[in-house]
Amino acid sequence: MRKILALLLSLCLLLSCVAFAEGAGFTPGTYEGTGKGFGETKPVIVKVTVDENAITAVEIEGEEELPFGQQAFPTYIEALIGRTDGQIDAVAGATMSRDGVAEAVENALAQARGEAVEAPAEGGVALTFTPGTYEATTEGYNGPVTVAVTYGADKIEKIEVTNSVETDHVGTLAYDIMIPEMIEANGSGVDGVSGATFTTRALRGAVEATAEEAGCSDIKAFKAAKIEHAAGEPLTLDYDVVVVGAGGAGMAAAAQAAQDGNTVLVIEKNAEVGGNTLVSGGQFQSVMPYLVWDPADPDATTGVYAHDGQTYDKVKSVQGCINELKMILDWSEEPFDEDYYKDHEFVAGDAVELSKHGVHAEYLPVLQELKKEIQAYLDWAQPQLDAGVAENQLTLFSTVNLHIFQTYYGGLRQSADKSQWIYGDVDLVSQFIKDGQGLKEWLEDQGATFVENTQPTLIGALWYRENEFIGSTIDLDGNGEPEMGRWGSYFAAPMSTIYAANEKNEILVRTTATGLIVTDGRVTGVKATHYDGTEIVANAAKGVILATGGYAANIDMVLENNVYWSTEYLSTATKTTNRSSQVGDGINMAEAVGAATTGLGFTQQLRLLDQPHHRPPLRGRGLRARRAVPGRVPERHGGQRHQGRVP
Repeated sequence: MRKILALLLSLCLLLSCVAFAEGAGFTPGTYEGTGKGFGETKPVIVKVTVDENAITAVEIEGEEELPFGQQAFPTYIEALIGRTDGQIDAVAGATMSRDGVAEAVENALAQARGEAVEAPAEGGVALTFTPGTYEATTEGYNGPVTVAVTYGADKIEKIEVTNSVETDHVGTLAYDIMIPEMIEANGSGVDGVSGATFTTRALRGAVEATAEEAGCSDIKAFKAAKIEHAAGEPLTLDYDVVVVGAGGAGMAAAAQAAQDGNTVLVIEKNAEVGGNTLVSGGQFQSVMPYLVWDPADPDATTGVYAHDGQTYDKVKSVQGCINELKMILDWSEEPFDEDYYKDHEFVAGDAVELSKHGVHAEYLPVLQELKKEIQAYLDWAQPQLDAGVAENQLTLFSTVNLHIFQTYYGGLRQSADKSQWIYGDVDLVSQFIKDGQGLKEWLEDQGATFVENTQPTLIGALWYRENEFIGSTIDLDGNGEPEMGRWGSYFAAPMSTIYAANEKNEILVRTTATGLIVTDGRVTGVKATHYDGTEIVANAAKGVILATGGYAANIDMVLENNVYWSTEYLSTATKTTNRSSQVGDGINMAEAVGAATTGLGFTQQLRLLDQPHHRPPLRGRGLRARRAVPGRVPERHGGQRHQGRVP
């Protein structure tokens, strides 16, 4: 559609154009050029049609450009008609796309003038520099990125990141992968790293700034220099279970499948496992019964964690919890009154008002059981409160039913057109919460570590039931220290399980699933492509698990499916705190083979008005350990080969 629009606009402008620049010396025809825009793995491609004097038509493709960059294409096309060069003004918010278009146009016009456009020489371009070490700083995802680059007379000798607050195992992957390739290519045009777009751009920009300071003899050639990755022979891999997506859900599913005795292959398009879980707050909500009020022993001040046999002090309540419980105790058990909100504004989060207007029928049994639990607690607590005991001296009340019911009313919303009510399916919510009760123990059995004596909360949560991660006892990289932070708790532990369960088990990173294989109406495998172009067919004897996350980073898909957000708050300029890789690949693959979907219209977005792509740094420790495509040389990590086996 964008290509057709571009062509139509070009033709209209051509008919209205009455004067052209003279003396351009073009050979009439259509020429194609590429340029570096916002996208890190795919360039902007421009087809330029010229007569002897000027540009007469333009066609632009930019698959990885941001939506407002793509929307600027018609404006750029209009500006280019009649020109003899690619110098055009940028549309606000689309400067990088403009730069890519301009570079591609200049490349195409050089061909039209009969000038050779040479590809970078294999093994690095021939350049000269003023020897020395030069430093430059650019803005990354979390903050400034500073590099120090040492140049010899004709090559890059060393690139060192001297300051960075980018997220470990996410942004920092760009350094590990790109720096060795930049040194080998003798330039900055090497492929970017999927999932680390902003860090990739920061590293590239800083290195290019040092090259200019070092008096690079041909900065254009420096920026174009890259390493060509040759595709290997197509691979066919046979496993019991294939998991697509290596975030928290995918890695947990893979670990469980491995524990069940299956051979497991995990396919991940980013450069490392982690997904959105790795850039989240990282705590999971699950009540720990040994830490909260026990109706069987109401005066108990300690509890025993059966998993480790240790005794811990029970946690105390917090001011306001009693009022919340009393509000739930008084919650109307009448059918939810949708008619009331036809004449009254619904305010999300106003549970006090909501409690007056009933409950959806499927949640009524949960509410009734919860009221019994709350009443038992208040029968114990109220006499103490009446006697002057402070609420924060009472043991905290927390149950599974409270978690289920708060998930219901905390998420209850109206659609944008007020035609439907949005809330969690009670069976799925109950399964999610009840089964989640054993998650901490399951992870701890694999080497994850958590704080065992607290139940805090996070901003946006409705109760005190968080489980704080610490890290793990797992040393994946062999440096003698365990992997820490959310990386350790949620990824080092299951990775260790997967690898230990069977020698065949693999995690393929920088590998993009492209489609599902269907045999006799059953999904039997996955087609994928490694970053170097190697085609992979992964057969799954027992099944394929899709754990590819959502599509919040694909604003076009959000707009197409949205039923919740008002257009006042949602537009093509809306940003997301999701990883850039969350574009709906798995959903599209599943729908392509007839899978049913649900809830696509209810996307969660976080609209940040100031510096929309920034957030506080998320810290962790340890290097990553991963494996390469079977039968191929492992990726390089900081100049050293990865730990791990290659079958």
